[in-house]
Amino acid sequence: MEAPRRLAIMKKNIWLSAKDFICYALSERAITFEFGSESNPKTTRKIQRLYYELTNNPFPGYHAAIPAYTGLSVFYDPIKVLGAHNLNGSTAFTRVKEYLEMLWIETLDKEIPDFAPTQDDLGKIISIPIRYGGEFGPDLDEVASNTGLDPEEVVRIHSEQVYEVSMIGFMPGFTYLSGLPETLKCPRKQLPRPKVPAGSVGIAGSQTGIYSLDTPGGWQIIGQISWKLFDPDRTPPVLLNIGDSIRFVESD
Repeated sequence: MEAPRRLAIMKKNIWLSAKDFICYALSERAITFEFGSESNPKTTRKIQRLYYELTNNPFPGYHAAIPAYTGLSVFYDPIKVLGAHNLNGSTAFTRVKEYLEMLWIETLDKEIPDFAPTQDDLGKIISIPIRYGGEFGPDLDEVASNTGLDPEEVVRIHSEQVYEVSMIGFMPGFTYLSGLPETLKCPRKQLPRPKVPAGSVGIAGSQTGIYSLDTPGGWQIIGQISWKLFDPDRTPPVLLNIGDSIRFVESD
């Protein structure tokens, strides 16, 4: 057995024994890899690493990969997967699973950047203008009341943070952001609004996020941006991506 192949198998055995993730069939056309049960910076980095490796090295029949807080779901065409000469396994599921496992092994020696940006990274942060309070943030006072802070303090703390895009869902372009300070944790609204404007920035529990489309929603809305996060006529249609670092900059 050639040395590279033998080394890959050794790495795979080490990885499997560590139970780095579990995988299961989401459907006949999808597989999900779960890296744990809780969202944290280490888990986010693992998902990002596999996501970028897969999008740069897709297998025959690959359709799309959807990152989430704790896992990555991969969608594929089972007919094309079964017809591929470079994939091993008796079923489409086992072929995709084997390919993703080997792809993960190839990333093990690659460095994962720290979650928090360093001073050298500040120029890479995406600054997004935002208007807080009033008609743009109708729940700012409610968030202040829930957190025991003045509205001005809520704005200051929220705009001082550097956030990371952890997931895009539950609608096209909706942006889930990691990095909300503990002091700003706030429950969802008891009665969701029938319509939340696109661009609204809200807080729900320990997360903050940006609405990409006009939609019903129960997040506490504290501000609004003018950027269009989702545009089906744009390439790509989604403006922000998993792994992007952003900061909100208050504007008039």
